[in-house]
Amino acid sequence: YLGPAIIKARLFDLGSYPGIAEGDEDVVGEIYDVDEETLNNLDAIEGYRESAPESSLYLRKPIAARKLADGTSTDVETYFYSCPNEKTIKGLDYRAFRLGKENEQWVIAYGSNISTERINNRLKRGKLPLAQDYIKGTLPGYELVFNKQAGGNNSVYANIRFKEGAEGCPAVAWKLTQEQVAVIDRCEGVSSGHYLKVGMPLKSDDGSTSMAICYIAHPSMIVEAGKVQESYRALVRAGYDEMGWVWPKR
Repeated sequence: YLGPAIIKARLFDLGSYPGIAEGDEDVVGEIYDVDEETLNNLDAIEGYRESAPESSLYLRKPIAARKLADGTSTDVETYFYSCPNEKTIKGLDYRAFRLGKENEQWVIAYGSNISTERINNRLKRGKLPLAQDYIKGTLPGYELVFNKQAGGNNSVYANIRFKEGAEGCPAVAWKLTQEQVAVIDRCEGVSSGHYLKVGMPLKSDDGSTSMAICYIAHPSMIVEAGKVQESYRALVRAGYDEMGWVWPKR
């Protein structure tokens, strides 16, 4: 596993699984380094036959992918549905799309929204009920970073970055309604391309793993030399203190 990435395509729903076609939207996926045997097995699973593309369910093609960790581009292979339809889905990540159909959803916080006060102040502004239920856990293979561009003053917000061998980023998953999630979407700038809304596995403190919605900075919004405003750092740290976590040394 080499982490999440985006490709330019069009994502649509086939009922129980997704498909992509040629397009110009940022579609979220994951990159894996596989050997030839595994690639052949994937071809069989996806119904791809190199000798008979006209009768294949999916067609494997090369495409450029942009890693969410650092914005760098790499060439990958992926599977395009051979019979694309017009059922383009809302959202750029299939797991987030499926999770978003539920009346109540688990939404991951690793930055300022860890704090009960912070997330509920945002919900109050939307005149919605307060968040109450949450699960504490970690995002395996990810680390907390402050590299998401915040504005024109060189300041940055929290983000997560895949790093092979990372112990995992502490996180909280809040149980929210669709209306509450819509408020958090606006706060995270999903529609304007600030954060990507993706489905991520959260390993809870009891050892179980469940899928939840998470926000990762769009690669175009990553800056490596930004400054964390003390007022924002205090918001994130307040959440760490509330959950009993040790603030990371930097």
